[in-house]
This record gives sequence, C-alpha cells and structure tokens, in this order.
Amino acid sequence: FNIQTEINAKQANNNIKTLKKDLKVSFKNNDSLNAARTYYKLGREYYGINQIDSSNLAISSGIKIAEGINNPKAISTLANYLASNFSYLGELDSAIFYYNIALKASRILADSSRLQKVLVNLGDDYSSKGDFKKALFCCQEAIQIKEVSNDSSNLAYYYQKYGEIFKASGEYEKWEEYSKIAYGFVFIEGCYDHRSRAAVYNDLGEIAEHNEDLNLALLYYDTLEMIGREEEYSSAIAVANSSKANIYKLMGNIPMALELATVAKDYRQSSDAYHSIYNLNLLAELHLDNNEAKMALTYASLANNHDYINSYL
Repeated sequence: FNIQTEINAKQANNNIKTLKKDLKVSFKNNDSLNAARTYYKLGREYYGINQIDSSNLAISSGIKIAEGINNPKAISTLANYLASNFSYLGELDSAIFYYNIALKASRILADSSRLQKVLVNLGDDYSSKGDFKKALFCCQEAIQIKEVSNDSSNLAYYYQKYGEIFKASGEYEKWEEYSKIAYGFVFIEGCYDHRSRAAVYNDLGEIAEHNEDLNLALLYYDTLEMIGREEEYSSAIAVANSSKANIYKLMGNIPMALELATVAKDYRQSSDAYHSIYNLNLLAELHLDNNEAKMALTYASLANNHDYINSYL
C-alpha cells in the first residue's frame, strides 16, 4: 500500500509540473477558459496528494478567472469542487458559500444534472450545521427536478441522502421510511450505482442496530461487505467490518470484534480521515477490553497523532 501511495504521489507531482507549464501557455495565449480548466485540474491533483491548501488556492484562482469571463459552467464546476474541499475540512460556512455560488451558476445553465448534485451536497452541509429545514428543502428540490425531467438515474442515492437528514435530526421513523424507499430502487436497473447501493445497506444495518435487532444488522453489513468486494470498493468493506466489530463488542465477543476491526483498518483509505481515526480508537478500546494495554496505547496514540488532527493544531 505504501509503495502504491508513493507511486501515486510521484505521478501527481509530475502531472502538477506539466499543468503549471500548461498554465503559463494559457496565460501567454490569453486563453482564460483553458487557464480556468487547468487550475481545476491542478486543484484535483493537489487534493489527490492531500495538499488541500494548495488545492483550494488553485481552485479559487480558477473561479476568479471563470467569473471574469462570465462562464457559468466553469464557475459551477470549480465552486462545487472548492465547496467540497471546505466540507472535507469541516469549514461548513465556506462550503455552503461556494455551494451557493455553484448553485446559482447551475441555475443559469438550467443544467438539471448539475443542479441535483449541488443541491444534495448543499443539503448535506446544512444538515451538518443543524439547519435541517434548509437541508430537507435542498434534497426535496433535487428529487423534484429528477421527477420533472423524468430522470430515474441513481434515485436510490437521492432518497438515501434525504433519509440521512432525518437521521441527523433524530426523526428515526422518517429515516427508516426513506431508507426503505431507497432500498426499493437498488433492485431497479439504472436507479442505483454501487456507492448508493452500499450506502442503503449501511443505513439499513444502522437502523436494525437502532431497533436492537443485531442479527439483522449483521446480515445487512454482510451484504455491504459483499458489495464492497464485488465492486472493489474498499470504504464499504471497511465500514462493514467496523460496524460488525461494534456489534460483536456489544455481544461480548472481543476476539471476533478485534479480527473484524483489524480488517477494517487494512481497508481504510488515507483520505477517509474521520473513519480512520474512528477505527483506530475502536481498536484501542477493543485491545483494552482484551487486557492488552500496550496495544491499546499504540492505537490511541496513532489516532491522536493522525495527520487530519495535526492539521488543525
């Protein structure tokens, strides 16, 4: 894994050098649109090697150029990406600000596909801020746009995201209601992709846990892991195993919980900071429960010294 990470970083740095040369050519030729596009590509490359500040700077530069030439398509793409960066950093006010810029540009374009995606992203961050009314309004509008345009693509995702807002607001019956609607779409061709299908099964597992039906929850998480392995979707494998580890911890089967939590750790992506830290803390707790204080301290230290935490200090 470390070797592959090193190879990816080397490739990204080579790409960055090439893009910087392209940028100079764009400025020399007064090609503003290509400069904006190049800044977008730069931002993505920087993000891929976890240089978020550099990514933000590149994308912000692209937005200024796109606004200068009044290109709503470029503005929408760049602002949506910058907003997602801020969302990743937990800077929700900045994320919402740029999602609204992307939303305005998408409305000018009358691009229903862009509108749907930006609205759901914006709804996510309103929900994270506790503004559930605005969050629900965003997701409702996204679903309405799909209905009006007869667009059934990935409907499972939109209803799953809608249900998540009710989960966040503590309205668990509504969460279950919309999760089941989303579940219905994972059996209809074109109405889901592997990520939305995985998210639906994860929600169903969490709902079963909430309803204290642990055996049913394990079945849903088994399906989630199966999807992850079929689609080579490592995050799904990691979430499934950490969730099952928690259940076995509740059941008092610490050895099984430790085995599953270790599998989850091995499948965690370095960019999945929140869940990586969560999983390290879970391993620390399980080793402590297993009277392995030294191992518990090792994992607790890894969690406390994670790069994601250190970037805020």
